[in-house]
Amino acid sequence: MNKVDWVQLHKILEDIYSKFLDDYSVFQNGRNAKTRKEGERQVYNHIDLAKYWIQKSPDSLNLLFPEGASDYGKAIIWEEFIRPNYFKTDMPGYLKSIKEKIESDRNS
Repeated sequence: MNKVDWVQLHKILEDIYSKFLDDYSVFQNGRNAKTRKEGERQVYNHIDLAKYWIQKSPDSLNLLFPEGASDYGKAIIWEEFIRPNYFKTDMPGYLKSIKEKIESDRNS
């Protein structure tokens, strides 16, 4: 991926994550079951959309994994990442990794 691709991915994922946070709050704290169920549906839609963009490029997917991780370790990390509670806490770190990648490309 080139720098333009990384910048575009960062913007897309940042937008998805922002919308995710709004709906995650509804999912967790909605007034009634119907509201929480709709929040849950939206949360999973945002995660699915993020998955699409991350999996679109092996370079972006590899940013999630520590260097030298086994295939089994990568599978565990991925399965946890796409769960709402982990997505909420892990996505900021992933976005930071993309930002650092953009910065390192700028300095090259």
